[in-house]
Amino acid sequence: MKWALLGVGLVVGIALGVLIPLRENEGGTTAPPEVSASVEPAPCPQFKPLLRQAEDARARITLLEQQIRGLRASEIELVGAPVPWPEDLPAAYRDEGARATVERALEGTRYQLDDLDCAEFPCLAKITWTAPHSESSLPYKERHFGSQQLQHFEPGARQISMSSRFDEERDVDENTEWMQLLPEGTRNPVSLDRLKYRIDGAE
Repeated sequence: MKWALLGVGLVVGIALGVLIPLRENEGGTTAPPEVSASVEPAPCPQFKPLLRQAEDARARITLLEQQIRGLRASEIELVGAPVPWPEDLPAAYRDEGARATVERALEGTRYQLDDLDCAEFPCLAKITWTAPHSESSLPYKERHFGSQQLQHFEPGARQISMSSRFDEERDVDENTEWMQLLPEGTRNPVSLDRLKYRIDGAE
């Protein structure tokens, strides 16, 4: 009997020990126990070299970004800044539309669209063709150029540069012209130095 009473007392004591704190907590008199913040484990020793390499890489990237910003500032100072694309510029003078415009103008001729640079405004078209070397002895007005062919269809196109290389073995001249593509009557606000800078970068 004595042991039974002790057992009952122990159960009651445990119950009271659980219920009393719960009631105190419900009444707002006792704050819930604080949970300690977890501590991040220290990196494994074998990862330390990798972490140092990552930090070195981030430092190099930061340095390169600074150098790129400096080069861009020097570029703008030397050749001028890029000009934003006009919002009302027709699609025929942008990207694939510009390619179709030039190819349509040169179709069926000896002139070819070798490259098209639309990374900035305006698009620049590289036109190449091969001609008998004898043509170079003709008066300038009697000679025919890719720029003339393109301007026949696109009067707003303008020649930026031209070069020619004589192939003695074949007795021909390999000619190259760079043209800017603009609608007729449009003034190009981009400096000539910047246009030539883009051409130099493309060749």
